[in-house]
Amino acid sequence: LRDTLAVQFRQLGTGVTTAARNLGTDYTAGGNRSVTVRKHRFARASRRRRRIGLILRANGPGAALCRAGLIPSVAFGHATLGLSKTDYHALRAFQFSCCPGKASGRSRTVALALEELDPGPAIDAEVVFNYASIVWDESIPPVVLQGAWHAANDAVHRTNFAWGTVKGPVAALVCTLRRVGWTCTDPYTFQDQHGRPLLLRSVPPREVQKLAKVASEEALWRTWALKR
Repeated sequence: LRDTLAVQFRQLGTGVTTAARNLGTDYTAGGNRSVTVRKHRFARASRRRRRIGLILRANGPGAALCRAGLIPSVAFGHATLGLSKTDYHALRAFQFSCCPGKASGRSRTVALALEELDPGPAIDAEVVFNYASIVWDESIPPVVLQGAWHAANDAVHRTNFAWGTVKGPVAALVCTLRRVGWTCTDPYTFQDQHGRPLLLRSVPPREVQKLAKVASEEALWRTWALKR
C-alpha cells in the first residue's frame, strides 16, 4: 500500500518521503528503518552530558537525572522500535561517560552497574513487555499477529538478525530476544536463557518483563566475563 500510494502521489506531483516524524519517533510505514529523529535526540543529550557528569562527580543526584530524564529522552520509542546494536552500545557508552572516575581500562559494565546507570537491561525488557502485553490483552487479531510474526521472523533470520531489516515491533522483538539470550519459538511462546518456555498467554506481561531484565543483565555479565 505504501509503495502504491507513493507512485500515485508522485504522478500527481506531490513529494514523497521515506520516513517522517510521528509521535516523536521515526515512522516509515513498514519501510526500511530510519534513525534520523533518534540521532537528533542523541545530539541534544550530548550537550547535557557534561553537566550531568559534573553532578555525578560531586555526588549529586546525577544518576536520578539520567534515569528520569536523559535515558528516556534518548531512547524514546524503543519499546516499539527497539534499539539496534549500534544505538544500544552508543547509549551505554554515553551513560558510561557520565560516570565518576577516569581510570584507564576500567570496565563499562562494572562502572554502570555500580552507579545503577546501565540502560540496557531496562530497554530490552521494555521491548519484551510491549509484545507480551499485545499477546496478553489480545489487542491484535491472532491471524494478524501470526502473519506479522512469521514475516518478521523469516526476514530477520535470513539476514542473521541484522537490525537493518527491522521494520516493526515484531522484528525488533526477535532481535532483542537474541541479545538477551532468548528465542521466540512461536508467536505465543518465548524460551529463556535456560531453555525454559514462557507461555505469553499464561504468564503476566510484568512478570515476563522482570525475567527479561534479569536475562539481559546476565547476558551483559557473560560478555564481560568473556573479556577477562
